[in-house]
Amino acid sequence: MATITVPKFKKENELIVPTFKKKKEEDQEEPKTQLEKDFPNMSVSEIIDTGGKGYTEEEKLQALREKGFRMFVEDMNNGSYPESKHEIKMDSIEFEKFQEKIK
Repeated sequence: MATITVPKFKKENELIVPTFKKKKEEDQEEPKTQLEKDFPNMSVSEIIDTGGKGYTEEEKLQALREKGFRMFVEDMNNGSYPESKHEIKMDSIEFEKFQEKIK
């Protein structure tokens, strides 16, 4: 069962800052097996892939980078990116003014 926490907003010096309630320890599920205790949040295939050592934070981040880049390349190749919603539309006169300022 997933728990969704909705932030509460409070004003601090005219800046709205979200605050989140911390999850109580008793709300968290206890690991059921020794594998879940030794390797929290890892699948069996991940445990096997790492030789029972687990992933370092850098390895996790690198895997996320690679996945994102693969998704980007796939979107570019199948034509789903860029879409018209990704374009910035500008009046031609404003565009000319902009080009003059950046020269």
